[in-house]
Amino acid sequence: MSEGADLIQIFARAPVLGQTKRRLARGLGESAALHWYRVLLARTFATVRQLPDVAIEVWHPAEDDEYPLMELINDASVGLHPQVSGDLGVKMSNALKVGLTRSGRVLLIGADCPVWTTSLLRQAMDGISSCSALFVPAADGGYVGVGVSGSVPHLFSDIDWGTDRVMEQTRERAFGQCVALNEMAPLWDVDVAADLDRWLAMEPHLPRPIA
Repeated sequence: MSEGADLIQIFARAPVLGQTKRRLARGLGESAALHWYRVLLARTFATVRQLPDVAIEVWHPAEDDEYPLMELINDASVGLHPQVSGDLGVKMSNALKVGLTRSGRVLLIGADCPVWTTSLLRQAMDGISSCSALFVPAADGGYVGVGVSGSVPHLFSDIDWGTDRVMEQTRERAFGQCVALNEMAPLWDVDVAADLDRWLAMEPHLPRPIA
C-alpha cells in the first residue's frame, strides 16, 4: 500500500457454484446466479481500480477457497484477507479496525452493487471524516457502503442483519451514542431476480449466461 493511500475494502465470496447469491439462485438457478455474481465482482473491481491512490483489499469468509477470487481479480496488488467468525457486524467492525491500522480513511463496500461509479466512490471517500461515520444506504433498508476514519464506532451490534431495518437500527445506535452519521443518497444491490431485471433494463447488453 502506498503511503497516504485511501483504502477500499470489498466484502466478497469466492465465485463458486452453490455458494453465492442464494436468494438470486432460488429464482434463476445456481449456474445463472454464479454467472451474474462473477459479472458483479468484475464490475466492482473494474470500477474501484479506476480510482487513483486507492489501495484495495478483498475480505472473504474464512472457509472460502481464495483461488477463484485470485483468478478473477488477477492483480497481485489486491490483498486478500479472511473475515473473522461472527455475524456481519463483527466481520465489518474487525475489517474496518484492521484497515485503519494501514490507512487514514477506509471505505467498506459489498460486491453486488452495480451502480457504483468512480465519482460516487470518490464522493463516499471524500465524505469520510474523523467526526462522523459515512453510510451509503441501500434501497432495501441495509447499506452498501460504510466509511470510517480515526476509529470504528460501536454501531454494528444488535442489528437484525438481512432485514429492512438494518439502516434504521444503525441510526438508532448512532443517536444513542451521539455518533454523527454522514449519509449519501441510497443505492441498490442485486439480491433477487427483480433486482437483476432492473439492472438489465439499465444495461441490456450485459453478457448473458450460456444455457
